[in-house]
Amino acid sequence: MFSKDEQLLGWAFIFEREKEQWFALIINGNFHSKGYGTILLNRLKQTSKKLNAWVMDRGNELKLNGQIYAPPMPFYLKNDFTLIAGTRIETEKISAVKMVWSK
Repeated sequence: MFSKDEQLLGWAFIFEREKEQWFALIINGNFHSKGYGTILLNRLKQTSKKLNAWVMDRGNELKLNGQIYAPPMPFYLKNDFTLIAGTRIETEKISAVKMVWSK
């Protein structure tokens, strides 16, 4: 997704993992909270009956610029995803929980 002046706002894609539809969605930090993530997410929802995602849920990660990464959990809950409690990825580099959306 690009702005009128050709600036990259964000991107998203769907992929299959273990016979399930998963997705990734990234929005340029300069354009958070402007509705672009919801636009891309709704496009993905139009092509699938169910989407899975790993979502970082803790605010203790740092971005490359040193700022604290704001977990996107509220965004996904607002967009009708369900938290799958107890299904997590925990490593030295990431802590994430599984979230699912279905029609």
